[in-house]
Amino acid sequence: MRATAAIVAGTVLLALLGFGIGRLTTPSDSDARAARDSARAEAASNAKRSAYADGKKRGLAAGRKKGREDGDSAGERKGLAAGQQAVANGTAGTTTGQTTTDSGGSTTGSTSGGGATGGSTTGGSTTGGSTSGTPSVDSPQGREIIQNSPECQQHPPPPGYDGPVQC
Repeated sequence: MRATAAIVAGTVLLALLGFGIGRLTTPSDSDARAARDSARAEAASNAKRSAYADGKKRGLAAGRKKGREDGDSAGERKGLAAGQQAVANGTAGTTTGQTTTDSGGSTTGSTSGGGATGGSTTGGSTTGGSTSGTPSVDSPQGREIIQNSPECQQHPPPPGYDGPVQC
């Protein structure tokens, strides 16, 4: 009987010892709360980092698109302004190898040869193409040039353009 009592007492002692160790090593409420808060903060940080990266990609793509659009419209404005200035200066329609104005900067006389094939003018000469003395795109002669010239058909005047034929 003594042996049985010793075994039972030893078992109870070991159970109490295991219970005490388990109690000491389990996290307290404050430890569990701190672990939850830490996990929540880490998840929020990861979500923020991911959202920032995605937003940056979308923002850069949108910025590139907007920049291209702004660049295109600025180039169009500059080209239109340069074309209008060339018309005002009497240098519209000039290309390399052609002379379309005299030394005074204005063309006199009329073109001959018909249409977009060019001809000679007083004070200068052309070997083909348009001159600064070409008719307006709205005139019957200008419309004929645009219809008959392959270059004008490939690159027609922009909508709303009322100046001389420049193709």
